[in-house]
Amino acid sequence: RDVNRRMALRYETLNEIDGDATMSDALASMRDADFHPILFVIGETHRAFTVPEFGPQIAAEVEELVRLGRALGMPVVLDTQRPDRKSIPTAIRDNMTMAFAGRVKTQVANDMILGDGMYSSGYRATDFSRADRGVFILAGEEDEPVIIRAAYLDHAALSTVLSRALSVRTAEGRITG
Repeated sequence: RDVNRRMALRYETLNEIDGDATMSDALASMRDADFHPILFVIGETHRAFTVPEFGPQIAAEVEELVRLGRALGMPVVLDTQRPDRKSIPTAIRDNMTMAFAGRVKTQVANDMILGDGMYSSGYRATDFSRADRGVFILAGEEDEPVIIRAAYLDHAALSTVLSRALSVRTAEGRITG
């Protein structure tokens, strides 16, 4: 709810500034306007969206964020190991602009992640083996899906990257929250 309140405030503020509620690089770099990117991540969405007591409310809030957030500098990342309609509700999945599929077991799971018909069009995450760790099909970034490989960072490399990022952001006065 807090993220959606911030999104609504950004929308109003951007409309007041230039009449267009779309983030730009120039607006995002305005330090006093609080327009820095906010990445909203839910891991293991099958747990968040399927809790009977809170799942429907979480889904409604995330759906609103997915529809408007990217244009406002608030992109959403969702992941699940169980791709089905309950794990990522259809209204949310249909509004996501990009999808990554790692190794999956079935055509149904493949199409659930990448979109209907992707398997029959030859985009098959079912063809990946256990040796293909970090390899994904990315749909939505280019006209056609592409195969990509993620970098593997062990703990030492990750610590180096995070330490550098923290020192740069601290030096620039960009540490918040």
